[in-house]
Amino acid sequence: GRGEMEGQVRVRPELQAMITFRQLNLMLEPWPFSHAFDVIFCRNVVIYFSQETQERLFHRFAAALGPRGYLFLGHSESASTCSDVLEPVGRSVYRKAG
Repeated sequence: GRGEMEGQVRVRPELQAMITFRQLNLMLEPWPFSHAFDVIFCRNVVIYFSQETQERLFHRFAAALGPRGYLFLGHSESASTCSDVLEPVGRSVYRKAG
């Protein structure tokens, strides 16, 4: 955005119908969906989990992404220990490997 909307984004109306926002208990086994996601936003959440739990979640995110899907994390979060399933494409942005 520009002016007082700087730093904000708006999704085009033709894309809004294709977007679903969900809340999810990340510790739930299994997650209650069966389709692959193009994009997952999980920002400023995993920093509150242990390193072991973070790595498990990153692998689960990768499994939930479709081919070449994207994972967006917070700026203080990193999935660099999971380079086997997620490749960095920007600061706090990862793409499903493969």
